[in-house]
Amino acid sequence: FLWVILDVAELMVILPTLQNAAQNERAVILFSTRLLGVGLLLWADVLSKARNMPLSFETPQNQAAIYILLAAALRLGVLPAHLPMESGSSQRRDLGAILRSAAALSSLILLARIPLDNISGGTFWVLTGLLLVTAGQSALLWLRAKHSLSGRPFWILGLSALAGIQSLAGNRAGVAALGIILAASSGIISLYDVRKVRYSRWLAGLSLLAMSGLPYTLASPLWQAKMPWALSIAVTLIYALLLAGYVRHLMQASILSLDYQPRLVRFAYLAGLFLLAAAMLLAGFVRGSASWQAFSLVQALAALGLSAVTAWALMRWKPFERFGAAAVPSRRGQVFQIAWSFYRQSGRLLHLLVSQFIENEGGLLWVFVLALLMLSYWIR
Repeated sequence: FLWVILDVAELMVILPTLQNAAQNERAVILFSTRLLGVGLLLWADVLSKARNMPLSFETPQNQAAIYILLAAALRLGVLPAHLPMESGSSQRRDLGAILRSAAALSSLILLARIPLDNISGGTFWVLTGLLLVTAGQSALLWLRAKHSLSGRPFWILGLSALAGIQSLAGNRAGVAALGIILAASSGIISLYDVRKVRYSRWLAGLSLLAMSGLPYTLASPLWQAKMPWALSIAVTLIYALLLAGYVRHLMQASILSLDYQPRLVRFAYLAGLFLLAAAMLLAGFVRGSASWQAFSLVQALAALGLSAVTAWALMRWKPFERFGAAAVPSRRGQVFQIAWSFYRQSGRLLHLLVSQFIENEGGLLWVFVLALLMLSYWIR
């Protein structure tokens, strides 16, 4: 399984970088959560084979499709909402960051393949409501983050939650578009640490245009989903906040400089960054939607305008620099912390039972009990 390979590789890369027992425990919780997602996918396979039907991602059964969605959402960190990254190692540009993005992309690939437009109304609204809350909270935390590296988990989490909403609406093209946006934009965020204003403006402008959702742009399939108008407005507002945070972080100043680097190094570095932005534009021309429907066009223009105005206002008045920006909170993922605490308490109880009743003098008693049970079984 690709998921298991990525999870093991990420765990092996992250563990040597952790500095205390709390971070080690968090890494184990993360790995266990990913394995639980793999278990849900295997359970979907079991349900399909129980009805003499092989598991198919293109045409899954309704019950199996729910488990597939939950497996992908659990790995993405959107259901239930938790940060699928270590706070101690999230501010790094290393192999671990690449693996974390790869883990999210591997789950989005699955969401882009399964049709979920036949889910019943009650289940649809419950899952959509949870994803909407996760997307909105992640967008606000991404917008308020101190810098792009500390806020990168929220960028991935927000786009992943929006992808889940698109999947529930049956818009697989929208999920694929968000996956490409996540891959290219995360590359720019991770690599762009030597910033100059003129380069930042071009990068922000090209990226914002590619992700705006206008016709023949990469994000244009987002507005083709068949959603109630209230849900469409909420998705538009959240997506605009995510874009505003992206522009704000790209425009932040940097203390590093390329002036002392060879000219070839500077050219290769900037060419690689602009190549990622150009790839998003090119993907929009090739795979983007050419629809000029009125409501879709209004959504795209609203997302573009609101994100640009919000980013300009934040850079103009700098409210977060004045009143303090948000750091990565440590209280997200309380469900898994509670589950982990229950697991540890169960382990201590089991250890107590073993030490009190099996070891020492009690061990001889249990030997006689087991011998009697085996003897009674053979007599029968």
